[in-house]
Amino acid sequence: MKDIAQRVGFSDSAHPWVPDLGDGTYRNPILHADYSDPDAIPVGEDFYLTASSFNCTPGLPILHSRDLVNWTIINHAVRNVPHQRYDEAQHGCGVWAPAIRHHAGKFWIVFPMPDEGTYWRTNVPPDLSNRSVETGSNKRLDQSTMRKAVYAAPPEPTKTSSPS
Repeated sequence: MKDIAQRVGFSDSAHPWVPDLGDGTYRNPILHADYSDPDAIPVGEDFYLTASSFNCTPGLPILHSRDLVNWTIINHAVRNVPHQRYDEAQHGCGVWAPAIRHHAGKFWIVFPMPDEGTYWRTNVPPDLSNRSVETGSNKRLDQSTMRKAVYAAPPEPTKTSSPS
């Protein structure tokens, strides 16, 4: 059985999955774990990725790569899911399908929580040296660090006159 697993690219439990074959090639999956709804962006020569974390905390993992093959978890964007009901497990609920962006020196993450609304985080520390900024407290995130997105109604269509 072990030979079959190795031939199809699976590692045994004694060795971690390594997608980088060391010769400039790789094997899939590049992330041998459940990173649902991933969103990756380039920032200079680096790449950053975040993914759904549902009701798990800390949430919104932030991963870093220099080559899109070798990824390392460097932080999480949220310490707690921002509603008291998540003090208990809420399977199938929570943070889904985030989007990460980088603009003007800041990281921005927008994430929907289908039962609560859409939220955004800004100034998410991307590296472990800044980890205490986000995770140094056991307090729930407050309005200064997390805001519910507010959307304006779409503009009314304008009437145009038909040419005569």
